[in-house]
Amino acid sequence: MAWWFPRGTDLAGIAPANADDLATLINGQRCRSLNYQSPTTLYAAFTVHRPMELAVLQPVQQ
Repeated sequence: MAWWFPRGTDLAGIAPANADDLATLINGQRCRSLNYQSPTTLYAAFTVHRPMELAVLQPVQQ
């Protein structure tokens, strides 16, 4: 966020809608460290599109 708000900026003056817009913008940008995928894309791939059997915890066999 330092790119948009310089160090020392009082974030109390930032409207929540503007902060949400900034978070959406940042999380939608592709990153080299994520193999040129966005955090939003990876989050969706690992949560929303997961097979149901992997998302549900299986009971422990005794």
